[in-house]
Amino acid sequence: MAAVNNHFIVSLCLIFLGFLIKKAGLIKEEDGSVLTRIAINVTLPGAIIKSFSALTFESTLLLLPLVALSYGAVMFGLAFFLFRNYRGKTKGLLMLMSLGLNIGLFGYPFVQSVMPEIQQYMILFDAGGVILVFGIMEIIAAYYSDSDFKLNTRNISKKVLTSTNLIVVFLSLFLCILGVRYPKIILDVSGFLAGANMPLCLLTLGILLNIDIEKKQIGHMVRILVFRYGMGILAGLTVYFFMPFPEPFRQVMLICLVLPPPMISLAFSIQYGYDYKFSAVFLNICNIISFLLLWVVFLAID
Repeated sequence: MAAVNNHFIVSLCLIFLGFLIKKAGLIKEEDGSVLTRIAINVTLPGAIIKSFSALTFESTLLLLPLVALSYGAVMFGLAFFLFRNYRGKTKGLLMLMSLGLNIGLFGYPFVQSVMPEIQQYMILFDAGGVILVFGIMEIIAAYYSDSDFKLNTRNISKKVLTSTNLIVVFLSLFLCILGVRYPKIILDVSGFLAGANMPLCLLTLGILLNIDIEKKQIGHMVRILVFRYGMGILAGLTVYFFMPFPEPFRQVMLICLVLPPPMISLAFSIQYGYDYKFSAVFLNICNIISFLLLWVVFLAID
């Protein structure tokens, strides 16, 4: 318990340090998007490779990405029904904020430090989540925007197959199944990148921290928050206490299902002309809620 508390206190200090750096004018809030892209495309892939290097493949491990995909599909169906009376960009934005889990930049750094023994299981769970985040969510954002995006096999395949993390996860999984290890130089470089992943992510959270809510946004935000965390907590507790999965599987699902939306949803909001200020504020609120929920979850399962 002391180790968990210490880790979260250190994490709070790093987030606060990022906030102070922004307030001191050493870095702008807009620069946080650059750091996010570095984390997504550089340090996180390194953490993924490092984690898979220690993984011994078992066929039961494939359950994790399947469960993640199934949960994502259920959330997509429920969000589509919940926001059925909305149209255009409003519907697209509400669905975008309802879906996805920030496993790589939010959940993984905590597991990496507090419970490293289950980090490879989280990466496998994220293999299913990555398809949703870097594939389906961008398709939703493009489809409900004013862009000329066409919902066809070619465009969908392009969105999914150009994701750095998706490529790294499935290449690493394929090599793991074959029992082939990455060359030592790749593992060494990945080790350094993995070490930078957690502090970079936490500093970025502090830099992006900004809660400036407009009254007209409160109703939408409350609705999405209740939906996201209500479903996540219900599903996580159901899996943890009633499903016959191995303990590490159940721990990973309990942790992952209370995570905030992925940071990339903010990038999608900007790219496709949505209300990115709404997205930024909502993500910050979710980051705070998830941080507190994770603290409780780790204390409970420690």
